[in-house]
Amino acid sequence: MAVVLDQINIATYQAFDKSVLNRELLSQDCAALRMLQENAVRAEGDPINVKVRYKRNNGGSYSGYDRMNTDQVEQLAEGSLEWKGYYVNVTIDEQTMVRNASMNIADLMSVKSLKSLPANGKAILNIVGEAMVGAMDDMKHLLAEALWQTTPGAKDMDSIPNIVNLTSTYASIAYDSLNTFDYVGLTSGSNDNIWAGRVSSNSGTNRSLDEDILQQVIDDCSIGADTPKWAFCGRDAYRALTLLLEGAKTRPNAAVSEIGFTKHIEWADYGVTFLRDEYCDRNEIYIINPKHLKLFIHPKLDMVFSGFKEPTDQAALTGQLKCMVQLWCDDRAKQGLVDDVTV
Repeated sequence: MAVVLDQINIATYQAFDKSVLNRELLSQDCAALRMLQENAVRAEGDPINVKVRYKRNNGGSYSGYDRMNTDQVEQLAEGSLEWKGYYVNVTIDEQTMVRNASMNIADLMSVKSLKSLPANGKAILNIVGEAMVGAMDDMKHLLAEALWQTTPGAKDMDSIPNIVNLTSTYASIAYDSLNTFDYVGLTSGSNDNIWAGRVSSNSGTNRSLDEDILQQVIDDCSIGADTPKWAFCGRDAYRALTLLLEGAKTRPNAAVSEIGFTKHIEWADYGVTFLRDEYCDRNEIYIINPKHLKLFIHPKLDMVFSGFKEPTDQAALTGQLKCMVQLWCDDRAKQGLVDDVTV
């Protein structure tokens, strides 16, 4: 590799170091991705383990010499998730270099040092910077789309719609394999599966948003102080929500406003902040407990830039911005969905 290319890579690493990448890759378009990024877990190990406590130990009251039930109870189900990799190409083609810096690839490779670049040749660094900014924007878009896929592919990370679902398998655990709760859910009117989301649907027919339905799903996702904090809404659902909560006690969430998401409402009575998400289906409201749903990022591929290389079959310099991620959840019953909502 030419010495100057090494120096361009070093300059790129310095200009777009970890702090810059972490800041610039925070999404300003996808509310769900941004809130998950704010609370992301950086972890190693493969696979990612998901432990689900679905039974209680034997216990109860006793007196005197009563015999106790000492039978061991299998309390935990263990699932697993594979890391998923994403990349974005960072490509600078030779014609762009010629037009903007009056240098072709051979000219660039013959330079011994960045300090030796001609005056117009220093535009190469500006071209590199613009390419990196574009790649970071593309990576945010790629991850946002993956986060909201209805049916993730084999190479994709898991998604919110797949986790907050009544009949899907997640972490290699089938929705009905852990049995049901011993109480009746408000939304379903029946004993809900332990390993499934809480979903209010109208079978694909759009309906007006009803406060009772919204309250029921939030209540179904709540146990004591372990309650949802966020709700991500599609465009039509958010409009319906603003109309529904006009007479309710609401307030802006200062932390959410500070990071730039002005389209939000915090429902004071429930402590849930509803955010409009441009990537969420327009007629859906996903109710999320972030204690039990997190974005995992592998620290060894946490938005890493590979450096530029000169391919043998392309008149360009190419590199890749890469990450390895997964969406982790250990309690699907604490996540909810109000579907088929319109204004």
